[in-house]
Amino acid sequence: MEQTLAATPYPPSTVHALIEIDRMPGITAAELADELLLDRSTVSRLLRRLVDADEIREDPGETDRRHKTLSLTGKGRQTVRAIHRHGTAQVEKAFAHLAESEQEAVRRGLRTYAEALVHSRLGRPLPGSRAAIEVDTELRPGDVGQIAALHAREYAVIAGFGVAFEAVVAGDLAEFVRREDPAGRIWIARDEGGTVVGSIAVDLSHGPREAHLRWFLVGREARGTGLGRRLLNDAVSYCDAGGAEATTLWTFQGLDTARAMYEKQGFALVSEQSGDRWGSTVVEQLFRRPARAGLSST
Repeated sequence: MEQTLAATPYPPSTVHALIEIDRMPGITAAELADELLLDRSTVSRLLRRLVDADEIREDPGETDRRHKTLSLTGKGRQTVRAIHRHGTAQVEKAFAHLAESEQEAVRRGLRTYAEALVHSRLGRPLPGSRAAIEVDTELRPGDVGQIAALHAREYAVIAGFGVAFEAVVAGDLAEFVRREDPAGRIWIARDEGGTVVGSIAVDLSHGPREAHLRWFLVGREARGTGLGRRLLNDAVSYCDAGGAEATTLWTFQGLDTARAMYEKQGFALVSEQSGDRWGSTVVEQLFRRPARAGLSST
């Protein structure tokens, strides 16, 4: 790492301190030490250098004059503005080389990482983490709409699908749910707030010997938790226990992570065709798994 940061003469810890003081004017040295995860003696030396450089000022506290509050001077505000301009310029320069979908992927990753840091510091599971997700097989009011919305949001980014795709998902799912004698089962994954973050279903409408996997999706906030493998394992185990002679699923070319999971469970690609029934032209793929092809243990 470079010794200085953001086109300033200061090291990263000092730049971070300036940003935090700008964000929380009136913060005390002790509070700043907690924010920076630094010991108080280190922060004390850091603050003394910033006072000497006329970047910050220390004022006696209103309730306890021994505890001084920190704020930026005019020079300090200029320094922080320059820091933000430098950071913005760097991001814009890098994003200029990325497509919009790639830019959104970076934004999502940064948001998720920031949330993970906060929850790690507070000792709480991150929404979407394994500890915070429950899987249920009973639909609750609102689940159908949430599953359709989850598919619409994810596939708009992944494949450019639009409202037509959401309508297809919502219509097919509504038909599945309305059956008086439901043929199959659905699994719904929810985070600790009750938001649907994943789903999968086994459709047996063509008979118990012919199982069809549908609506398999894990939202980006729950990826990397093992939820996808868990849902797929549960669905395949259900098909085997019910005596299905074969299990099939439709997907489309390019979903390599999902394909790897399918193949690990014994699915094999049996046909491909170009289609646009989901709102944009893709190469649709049919995967088939023979009865009891052998469950993955991972």
